[in-house]
Amino acid sequence: MKNHWGGWSLQTKLSSCIIAVSLFIMATASLWFYDAVKNLQHAERIAEINACAEPFFKAIEALSFERGRSNVVLAAEAPISEQNREFIRGRRIHADSYLLMGEEQLRRIDSALAERLHTEYKQFQLLQSQLDEQIQLPLARRNPAIRDEWIRQSTEFIFFIRDIIDSMGRRERTLGVFDIYHHFQLNCVEFRLFSGYGASVLTAAIGTGKPLSSAEYQAYLESRAKADYLWEQIDNDSANFDNPILQETLQRVYHEYYQIYRPMQTEILSQLLLKALPKESGERLAAHSVPAFDSIFDLIAVIDRETRTHVEQLTHKAERGFRIAMSQFLLTSFFVAFFLIYFRSKLFAPMGRIVEGLQNILDGQQISGLETDVQREDEIGLLARGTLTLQEKVSEERRLLQLQERLATTDRLTGLFNREMLNQRLENVLAHADRYREPLSMILFDLDHFKTVNDTWGHPIGDEVLVQTAQTVKSVIRGADLLIRFGGEEFLILMPNTMEAGAVAAAEKIRIRLAENRHPVAGVVTASFGIAERATGEEFADWYKAADDALYQAKKTGRNCTVCHGALRSSITPLRLQWVPEWNSGHPEIDAQHRLLIEMANEYFNVALNPLAKSAGAVSLLTNLLRELATHFDFEERILEQIGYPRVKEHRRIHHEMLRKAATLNESYQSGEVKLSSFVSFLVDDVVVGHMLQEDQLYYPLTREKFGSQHLI
Repeated sequence: MKNHWGGWSLQTKLSSCIIAVSLFIMATASLWFYDAVKNLQHAERIAEINACAEPFFKAIEALSFERGRSNVVLAAEAPISEQNREFIRGRRIHADSYLLMGEEQLRRIDSALAERLHTEYKQFQLLQSQLDEQIQLPLARRNPAIRDEWIRQSTEFIFFIRDIIDSMGRRERTLGVFDIYHHFQLNCVEFRLFSGYGASVLTAAIGTGKPLSSAEYQAYLESRAKADYLWEQIDNDSANFDNPILQETLQRVYHEYYQIYRPMQTEILSQLLLKALPKESGERLAAHSVPAFDSIFDLIAVIDRETRTHVEQLTHKAERGFRIAMSQFLLTSFFVAFFLIYFRSKLFAPMGRIVEGLQNILDGQQISGLETDVQREDEIGLLARGTLTLQEKVSEERRLLQLQERLATTDRLTGLFNREMLNQRLENVLAHADRYREPLSMILFDLDHFKTVNDTWGHPIGDEVLVQTAQTVKSVIRGADLLIRFGGEEFLILMPNTMEAGAVAAAEKIRIRLAENRHPVAGVVTASFGIAERATGEEFADWYKAADDALYQAKKTGRNCTVCHGALRSSITPLRLQWVPEWNSGHPEIDAQHRLLIEMANEYFNVALNPLAKSAGAVSLLTNLLRELATHFDFEERILEQIGYPRVKEHRRIHHEMLRKAATLNESYQSGEVKLSSFVSFLVDDVVVGHMLQEDQLYYPLTREKFGSQHLI
């Protein structure tokens, strides 16, 4: 069917619109993601540059202190003192450490520049060695040329490091805020260098006692003018930082340098020009230079912390933007893919679904998959809505039937199945057992003295006890077992593929678990159990009567016990596994070991499940049983290897798992986490039923063929 929009068909129109919108959305998301990646890369490079610049700033600080103190020592009459020697050595160690750290960082950014730094620093260290020789001599024996060379080269090397920092900062100019921080840092460093150079010129003149040459005087004035210019820049740029500590440090620098140190420096310069310099001028200059220059380095440290914080915030913001952009890109990609799939299904699949749905309705079957088509306003939508209406009517009828069935087969209080469910399933359960010759057992139990609970505490508490009982029993039985609330406080359990011994073991587990549970009001409510194994072809009425007779005997015996029909076993000996011919493997020794294990298990059951028994006796029996079990597993594995059993490795793994579980249970009992009754479940479910009667059965055809009636080996 065609529309009149440009003469295009509905399929072509929808295809064009959806593809155009999808391409636009994908392009927008891609550009956003690309920008986020670029921002993250910028932030990472800035973080790398800042990480490289930080040790260089520290190195400049150490070198500046070394230069200043060396100038003082060179100007002194006497050789260097021990205090000054230790000061210079400490600053030199700091400089070496920071320069090495900075060089390692720089090699990741610019290996050529790092190599140049390495070469320049080696040359500077040679000058340091010459300096060390000069400061050991008195003033009269020192070489003025080396002193002048020291002032020049140390200043040049410090400026060289400054230039390295500046060159790294120039690598990223797209994020302007970092430029402001970086430029401010460099201005502070240069201010310190030029102010320190002026002090070095005066210190050298004071030490020699000679007037300043015209060149020295000119250099002094230039360094002073540059320092003033830089200070003006620093003062103006400080308005970009909303940091009270930085503003306070700026005021301290102005006070210490411009209000105290600079006037004193001007006074000394005038005295030098007049050749009337007092002897104590050098000490005055050195004493006032320390707080002035310390305040400048404090300012550098403040802006360094500010820069580091900014870089961290910038990196965090870029990472967050990258994560958001990536999420948006992935969501957009998912949306576009979903939309295209939806578009395809919108045009080509709906008619097929509608035709198939109508055919299913004609055939009396349920339909699905038309929900997305009912919103359309064309003929397809109309057909989909009509088909879906039929579907809803059929579904509603089915839901009502299921609800009626559930209400009819479920006990409203406990949520367990009721007699109606038993009636519905009983025929199939009995037929299955007869067809496959499988054992089928029944557990019939009711709560002891339940009328007393209702009479004493009221029916609401009695209902709570019933619900608690149902929950406890459901947690113990298998998924294949059918638990029925048979009426009042009476319950019935059908246990497929279970012999009498297995049913007794399960009943004992339930009985013990119920006896361990305490209701907050009613306290402990026990139960009595009757067990009956169905004979092949036996009618349900006869089978039920046998279990009911056993339950009556349990009540008569004293309640809180388990009784089997016929044998009428008491609660003192609730469980005994009986060997049957079907369990013979064909290997005499294996069968003998199996018989021994079952007898030892029976002995343990009789002790562990007897409420009057001593735990120590049960533990001793269990220890011997598990030791015998390990011996049997080893022998069995050797026989299976001998006959070439293909599952021998898997069989050995199962053995190891069972022994590990036994060890864990033993440890848990020793620590008080589990009771002795926990071993009953292990021996019955894992060892006998799970392993001997299932896993071992897999190799019986092979052992029966290989050994038959052979003698023991």
